[in-house]
Amino acid sequence: MVNVGPFLIVSGRWDNVVSIVDLPAALKPANDGTPSAIVARVRVTPDIDASGNGRLDTAASGQPVSVAVTSDGRWAYVVNHSGRSTPAAAAAFQHGHPGTVTVVNLARALDPASAGTTGAIEAIVPTGTAGPVGIALTPDQRHLVVASAEAGGYEDGGRQITLIDVQSLSVVRQVVQRLAPESGDGAPEPCPHPGPHPGFGLYPNAN
Repeated sequence: MVNVGPFLIVSGRWDNVVSIVDLPAALKPANDGTPSAIVARVRVTPDIDASGNGRLDTAASGQPVSVAVTSDGRWAYVVNHSGRSTPAAAAAFQHGHPGTVTVVNLARALDPASAGTTGAIEAIVPTGTAGPVGIALTPDQRHLVVASAEAGGYEDGGRQITLIDVQSLSVVRQVVQRLAPESGDGAPEPCPHPGPHPGFGLYPNAN
């Protein structure tokens, strides 16, 4: 069967895959409540050495959250909230991990050979920030804009907006957002508690 789309690309956060859904099939009443409209599931995290034995034996946590797709439908950019962190580290505390953006080749993603594998991954770009969530493509399709929601080790403390050049797949600029006026001089320590908490509010934590 040839899948012609249009498609939805869906992330689930607590797994390390994205699912590609055939939208016309999803709208058929017969497929309601079933996985029948899902035409592909592909990994968006690499294998890592989680046990320190020198072997790439564990799929990284990732926590894929947001997806941006190029206007020509060739590429999807997936924000991995916890990047290359181990599943155990993300399960212990899901926030404050170094985030990444995975570039997915959508033609390869629709190839059955890529199902459940890393075969559709074109590249993985470190954001240089912790806990990224939001992503958008600029209108000229030349840059990705990624919002950082957290600081390293914290759920609070995010204040960077990262620009990634889609040709070089590298970070070309980070915009540091202003803190709340009541934060005073300098950057205060992020709130050490999980949110919601009264200590939040000094940092923008853009999502």
